[in-house]
Amino acid sequence: MCNDMDITVSYTPNAKQQIFHACPADEAVYGGAKGGGKSCALVMEALAYALEYPGAEIYLFRETYDELEANIIKEWKEKVPAELYKYNESKHLATVVGGTRVFFRYIKNKNDAEKYNGRSIDFVGVDELTRHEEEAIQILLSCVRSPKGFPPRFRGTCNPGNVGHVWVKKRYITPTIKGKKMYRDKDTGNVIAFIPATVYDNTVLMANDPAYARRLENLPPARRKAFLEGDWDAYEGQAFEEFSMAGC
Repeated sequence: MCNDMDITVSYTPNAKQQIFHACPADEAVYGGAKGGGKSCALVMEALAYALEYPGAEIYLFRETYDELEANIIKEWKEKVPAELYKYNESKHLATVVGGTRVFFRYIKNKNDAEKYNGRSIDFVGVDELTRHEEEAIQILLSCVRSPKGFPPRFRGTCNPGNVGHVWVKKRYITPTIKGKKMYRDKDTGNVIAFIPATVYDNTVLMANDPAYARRLENLPPARRKAFLEGDWDAYEGQAFEEFSMAGC
C-alpha cells in the first residue's frame, strides 16, 4: 500500500525476497540460481527506495536495451501501478511521484560504464552481475553516493557462470559463506551481503509453472548444479562438460 495515495502495489515477496528488501547492507546481491525471482526483487527494491526517498536518482542496468525491455522494464510496467509514475519511452526514464527518477540503462563493457563516471547516484541496481566484467561494475560502485543524505545503495542479482563468475564469487559469495553472514570490505568500508535463492523459493513461479523446476532438474550435471541449486563450485565452461571453480 502506498500510504499517501492509498494505491495498492500488487506484490507479495517470498521469504528470500523479504530478506533482500530488509537487508541493511551497502551492497546486497540476490539470487544464485535461475527462477528465484531476481529481476522482480530488484525492481521492487528500486520502487521501495524511490518512494521512501523522494528526489532520489536510481539507475537500473542490464547488458543491452533488449534485455532491459524483456526483463527490468517489463517487470516495472507489470508490477508498478501506473498512478505512481510517468514513463518517457524515448529516454527510458520513469519519474515516480515525489520526484525520484529511475533511469533504465545498459552497459556492455568498461567503456559503457565510463559514461557514468563522476556521477552521484543514490541507488544503482545491476541485473545479472555475472554478465559483466569487474572493472565495469567497480566504476558503477564508485558512483554510488548521495549528496542529498539518502543511504547509498548498490543492489545486484546473479547466476553462477559467465564472464563475471570469478569476481562475483570472490566478492559476494565466498566472504559471506554463501550468504550466511555479512562482511565489511576492507577497501571501501562497505557492508556486503548475499541472499541466495532458487526456483523453489519462488512461490509464484512454482505455482504457475511447476514444470520449470523439472526442466532445470534435467539439465546436464554442471548446469543443473549451477542453475537449479545455485552451486558456485560447479560451472560448465565453454570447452568442458564440467569445470570446477573450487580453487577460485
